[in-house]
Amino acid sequence: MVSRLSGPVATFGIGVALIAAIAMNPPTVRTKPPAEARTIVNFTGRSVPVPRDPQRIAVLAPVLDVLATIEPCTNRISGGIEYEIAHAANTPTGLVCPGLARIPVVSTRWTPDPEKILKSEPDVVIAIRDLASNLEAIGYPSLVRIDYGPESVKRRDRVWRLAGRVLNHEERAARLQSLYRAEMEDLRLQAHPTGERQPRVIEMFGSATGWRVSGGGYYLSDVLSALGAVYAADGVRHASGVSQEDLFVLDPDVILLQGYSTSGPEALFDDPSWQAVTAVKMRRVYKMPPHNQFNEAVDLILTATWLAHVLRPEAPGPDLVSATQNIFTQVFDRRLSDSQLCRLFQFDANNRSQSYRKILPIDCPPQK
Repeated sequence: MVSRLSGPVATFGIGVALIAAIAMNPPTVRTKPPAEARTIVNFTGRSVPVPRDPQRIAVLAPVLDVLATIEPCTNRISGGIEYEIAHAANTPTGLVCPGLARIPVVSTRWTPDPEKILKSEPDVVIAIRDLASNLEAIGYPSLVRIDYGPESVKRRDRVWRLAGRVLNHEERAARLQSLYRAEMEDLRLQAHPTGERQPRVIEMFGSATGWRVSGGGYYLSDVLSALGAVYAADGVRHASGVSQEDLFVLDPDVILLQGYSTSGPEALFDDPSWQAVTAVKMRRVYKMPPHNQFNEAVDLILTATWLAHVLRPEAPGPDLVSATQNIFTQVFDRRLSDSQLCRLFQFDANNRSQSYRKILPIDCPPQK
């Protein structure tokens, strides 16, 4: 997903809730910069003093699993947003870091609890724009602001580097970023058969009113381009409703469904009204692995590797299982079980999709 806590409605609601809560019950705020401070420049260009080795980090942004990758399974996170905690627990990093699911909740998705956030006395708060603005207004000093939105592709590297600086693990963060770039370059070199038409891809997700399409500014456009594919809905407004007629115009070869969607490929395969759509008729609809686009060294490279196999199941190169185990070994010094691999790559949802048993060549029992 692109922005799990973004958009005007979400950010306005969060900001109003936080202002109202602070006005009704103003917390005691540490206003002096920490001793032994380092300086971090956040997304606004503002210099922020943070402790040299922070031990309690409140995270009000989609970077829980980023922190747990740069510092493997870190125990320094003192609180997070309920939705983000649940999300991080289901990412690839969450498979090897079960403690992510037990991070204390200091905010629901829409209603932050300023008392829990500030009275827990975090050394550092990492927050998205609107939460950060309101915390700045009441004088919290060690506040690192992260912005993201339609131009998220350009911001991934910056978010990663900022997380490394907060943890004081800049060298490991840089090594992991180099690993990501090397893996992406390998995929790029393997993914451009001479003379082949570029596969056309779109991403869809279910809603209460039907299917919608991820439109222009798609956060994986750069990954698809590196894999020799093109995002076919770049000219469509984001989150637009989509019908069978719309798909005839877009003419995708592959349809991706968001990994956190409650609907899977079977919803299209079993609906007669969608059978005239080529990607549906050819069973080239796939539910994506859960992932966080900002976690370059694990989630993004695994998603790119999975996409390379989905786009060209017959292409030579390392199989998906070997490539995944290699990433987990390099980053966490761990290997996944077959059951974890089946869960990560959504075998239950995708087992009717074209070539999926070849893409994921292990024995996957039905998931509970």
